[in-house]
Amino acid sequence: MANSVLAAGRAPQIQELLDALRGGFGDCLAEGSEDAAFVERLFSTLASPALPSRTFDGNRFEASGSFKPALDALHDAPPSLQRVGQALAALEPLMPWSQRRYDGPDAARFAAGHANALIIGSGGMEDREDIRVGVSLMAPHVRYPDHSHPPDELYLVLSEGEWRRAEGDWFRPGVGGTVRNPPGIVHAMRSGPAPLLAVWALIA
Repeated sequence: MANSVLAAGRAPQIQELLDALRGGFGDCLAEGSEDAAFVERLFSTLASPALPSRTFDGNRFEASGSFKPALDALHDAPPSLQRVGQALAALEPLMPWSQRRYDGPDAARFAAGHANALIIGSGGMEDREDIRVGVSLMAPHVRYPDHSHPPDELYLVLSEGEWRRAEGDWFRPGVGGTVRNPPGIVHAMRSGPAPLLAVWALIA
């Protein structure tokens, strides 16, 4: 894989994160796999020109206090994943954190214990329609509700936590694991005793 996905107008902090993600995905995925093909398509698309990156105030939620503890899970990780953590730490003060609306069971716990940040995508730091790249953060003992979406999705998992697809069992990808969610599949995730942190990418 190439070392950079440079596109005109992209903020250097976003560029560093993308380069780090490319290395992180590359070290975690088997060459020639469907997930590796997803990553190649993702970064090939991201190499095209982008609109100038926008800055945000770095708004905070209650769950934001879990960000640094979540990054601690990468202290003993391979260098490529540590680079992802360092890039996220540098970008985090500028991230447009937001929360998903949810009115179901444990809605108060979910509201207090989660935050998402859209780095690339419609309304994100880099505004474009074809790709979405973002971050999900959850405090300990929080479950993200079942949901689905048309775009194909791939997570790079940066801390301990559990995922589930359709009616399958919960499973633990582990630090550096990946989770693929094909279009339309119902999926969810939940944190255990430690915060959950993951980067996700969707291709329209």
